[in-house]
Amino acid sequence: MNSKELEKYFGKLILDKRKEKNITQEQLAELVGISVTYLRSIEYGKYSATWKIWLKICKVLHLDINEIMNEVQIDNDYIHF
Repeated sequence: MNSKELEKYFGKLILDKRKEKNITQEQLAELVGISVTYLRSIEYGKYSATWKIWLKICKVLHLDINEIMNEVQIDNDYIHF
């Protein structure tokens, strides 16, 4: 899995968790301190979030970053789930 596929994976995870918690893009973007456009781009895998933004999103959505990262294995620049 390449970095673009990883961005899509993380984006879908954010999208699914946000919807699961009945939070709108507008609400999440405001809580994290980013624009709705940027959040939308992250959710659809068009842009990657910085670690700072990623950690804020995880905090708001109550995601355990360690649990997420345990699912990802990096091997010679390839990422596996």
